[in-house]
Amino acid sequence: MQGSEFSLKTLREYKIKIYCGQGDKSDEVGSGKFGKVIPFKLHGFPTGSVSLVFKTENKTDSDTFISLFKNPPENYQQLYPLKGGFLQAPLRAKLAFDLANILKLSDRIPCMEIGLNNHQEYGTLMVKVKGVSADRYLRNLQVLGYIGKSFDIDHASLKTLLKLELIDESVYSEIILLDYLWGRGDRTKLANVMVVPLEANIGKVHIQLIDMDLCFPAGNDSLNSLYIECDYYRDW
Repeated sequence: MQGSEFSLKTLREYKIKIYCGQGDKSDEVGSGKFGKVIPFKLHGFPTGSVSLVFKTENKTDSDTFISLFKNPPENYQQLYPLKGGFLQAPLRAKLAFDLANILKLSDRIPCMEIGLNNHQEYGTLMVKVKGVSADRYLRNLQVLGYIGKSFDIDHASLKTLLKLELIDESVYSEIILLDYLWGRGDRTKLANVMVVPLEANIGKVHIQLIDMDLCFPAGNDSLNSLYIECDYYRDW
């Protein structure tokens, strides 16, 4: 499925807000291919009421962008065209959250908006997830002896969480549905799946998805296989 561009309008015309504040670059929360994640304070927002993080969008060129991936598909430059040297990741993240919200699946992704820091840099602003990445969570289970030492975490996937009964079929199907609709190129990485243990049920976890930089490519062929992959939503 090939995408088409919306009419050229300002963010205000699309009713998309930009939230201004100050980031703390001395306190890195995490990092990825496209930037570092740091704590963020909104102007005029009470401190401590909610924890926010911010990932600055870095300018790059097409060759550098492609070099960040291992064995990328030949059409990656066409799928993710840079606009003025930017991937426009904050806008992708904002739209990813809005789509999940429309589908009443916003519980699967922390609130994401477009932010502007005190250095006049744009980036992705989101509520901090109080958990750990799924791959780290599995390694913790392995250390504690809940899963065997021979278990290959490096090749684990979202389906692994389902097979270990950490999540149920409905949660798995919700995530698969969102990932296919987003067209997210790196959806199989457990580093992009955050796990929050449930105190009421020690055998289950709450899942939230992060890192929406590669949502909404110019073409989304993954939609063709949604019917096969996602039994739960076949009746839609």
